Amino acid sequence: MLKRLNSFLFLFLIPLWIFPQVFPGRELQVDTTARDSVSDLYNPDKQVKPDTRLVFPEAVFAHRAQVRKTFSASMERLMYFDPMDSVSGTIQTIGQIGKPAFISPYGLSQSHFLAPYWKNPVFGRYDVYVLNPAGEMPYYDTKTNFVNIDYVQGGRSLQLLDGTLSRNITPEWNITGHYKARRSQSAYTEMLNQHRVVAASSYFRSRNNRYHLFANWNYNELQDAVNGGMYRLERDLPYDTTTFFKGLETPLLTDAVHFQIYRSLYVDQVYHLFGHGAGDPIPLADSLRADTLKKREKKPQLYENRTAQRLSLRFTGSLMGGYHRFGDEKIDTTRNHAGFIPAYPALAPGTNKLFHELLTDDLKLTGGASYSLAFPEKLYWNVQAFLGYRRLWFDLAGTALTDDRTEQKVKSELYIPALKLRQRFEGSRTSSTLFNGETYLFADLSFSPRLIKAEKDSLAADSLAADSVASDSTAFEGLISTNPFSLYAALNFYDQNPTVFQTYYPQTSYLSMAGNSELRNSQMLHFRAGLSWEGNRPLVLGDTVFANQLSLMAFVSRAGRKVYYTRDFQVAQATAGESLNWIGLILKGRVRFMKKFYAEGNMRYQLGSTAATNDLAYYASSLPKFHAKTAFFYDNRNVSFAGSFRLGAELHFFTGYRGMAMDAFSGEFFPTDYSVKAYPRLDLFGMMQIKKAYLWVRWIHANEYLLARGYYETPFYPALERTLVFGVNWSVYD
Repeated sequence: MLKRLNSFLFLFLIPLWIFPQVFPGRELQVDTTARDSVSDLYNPDKQVKPDTRLVFPEAVFAHRAQVRKTFSASMERLMYFDPMDSVSGTIQTIGQIGKPAFISPYGLSQSHFLAPYWKNPVFGRYDVYVLNPAGEMPYYDTKTNFVNIDYVQGGRSLQLLDGTLSRNITPEWNITGHYKARRSQSAYTEMLNQHRVVAASSYFRSRNNRYHLFANWNYNELQDAVNGGMYRLERDLPYDTTTFFKGLETPLLTDAVHFQIYRSLYVDQVYHLFGHGAGDPIPLADSLRADTLKKREKKPQLYENRTAQRLSLRFTGSLMGGYHRFGDEKIDTTRNHAGFIPAYPALAPGTNKLFHELLTDDLKLTGGASYSLAFPEKLYWNVQAFLGYRRLWFDLAGTALTDDRTEQKVKSELYIPALKLRQRFEGSRTSSTLFNGETYLFADLSFSPRLIKAEKDSLAADSLAADSVASDSTAFEGLISTNPFSLYAALNFYDQNPTVFQTYYPQTSYLSMAGNSELRNSQMLHFRAGLSWEGNRPLVLGDTVFANQLSLMAFVSRAGRKVYYTRDFQVAQATAGESLNWIGLILKGRVRFMKKFYAEGNMRYQLGSTAATNDLAYYASSLPKFHAKTAFFYDNRNVSFAGSFRLGAELHFFTGYRGMAMDAFSGEFFPTDYSVKAYPRLDLFGMMQIKKAYLWVRWIHANEYLLARGYYETPFYPALERTLVFGVNWSVYD
């Protein structure tokens, strides 16, 4: 089926192949600290170095200004080599590069919230190792060639390579190439994880900026070594759970191989029907929070206080094919005693060979319209409506399953710069031939009440360059005037279908699919609200010194009729009156002292509760009550040997909690009688910027052996050992 659809889509994409395609990379964080990036925000047509910018399809469709920026990678991207380490709040990882993570930011699984990551249509989980063709593929627009290389080398054969090459063939037509590779050894010998991504994308726009065409193709090949089973009870584990087993074979089964291949094609076409001429889109605040920056002119020259109106149409189409294999021909059946759960699917009687293959195809077609109304510097309003169709094919050992889905979606956003008020709403309704209808609602509101009058613009008292005024009288030097307080509230509601895996994969038979008609929708409800404060941000020649800030947020989450797993990995659903509830507080802050020293903190306290007496109760204690990530560092942007220099330490700490076990085939987590002990982890790091290159080094888990030899977050998978990692991010040519 995938081959036939590829042939059909190729015919549809003939015009696309006439305009060559582009290769993308991971989504870069916007870096407002880079020199020249601040002034470029308000001069989008000014062709000054650096002249490379990111172009996001969503921003074009919402008629937002595109962001021109340098490609100095953010501190987060430099410090962490595994995406899961940079997720704030409380998560469960299994300690080794490439393995799944149990992410529950507010007590609920991350899959219940909007995220740019690709979501597996079978298991319903986000997978950070597979590029989402619609949300994670960046597009470029550059006047000169742009080449960026990101290389990481660490202990236990860890190697990461990320390369991007981008250039414009014509002023309106860009092509980009991207290659990403990962190789690492697990905590046990002869277990190797390998990952390879080759991707291409293309961005074309008409000369009058009315028509935009985005397209990409990507190929993901993931091969991870996994352990073929786990023990049900902690007392059955054949080792001390606070001790690493360095250089040993797996104490359970010999290593198994989890092999995945995903291919995708994606096309996104946006056409502005009216109100969008030769100029750039409406220059209003986006993720950069440009409204807080001081402008050279009080009024944008482009609009001269005219009312701006935009109407656009959009068509998207994507095709993804998945090949998912799990196998092990060396299973030791003597270990299958009462305390052991073998890798899913359960072995047939007398079988000592496990092999499982799943094929999936996913076709999506979407059409939409967007309308914006703007009074420059006064009000911005955008509303969008979508209609979509999706077909899913599943093939398991010759047993085929098909699901046809339709989706209606509405999005809206209101922004008033004077109040820093932003209100968003998103609602969708999905129908399915396999499941009941599904509903998702999201709404949030943030604004800045005039509790304290903002200070007038003034020259920064701690300017890093004493002669900066004389050298550049037009530079953005001084304090960014902001109203320091902001209020925020958000509500999520999800009437969610069970996943294909939960519904059609019985745990009592081998390689078969059969529907479970007893499962109903789960209902997820989440509310969060908070208050934040941010001090004045000093600017020096377009460079930003981090401002002091503090935020406090409270949240309440409720999962009713939850579909969950038992300790035997059986699927169950909460009965009437049973629900899983979470409440918590999140405190974040940054304090600057002695001009160049900083302390940052992200602390979370949360409690889970449920009236259930079955295995659902385990989920209430599956996350630590307290989790903190605190960093202390020295940051200097005016040293003689580098453009910037940073040196510091980061401490991770969590209290004890009940650990979840992981199934090797699906990556699903389920309850177990395993207790994770409280444990601190200390990382030491340093970095510097030399022209276009960022050099960094990180000593992960530097405190190993001080309190214990190691720690576990998931049974059978020790967390990262003490490892020295260094890397370079170099914009070789821009």
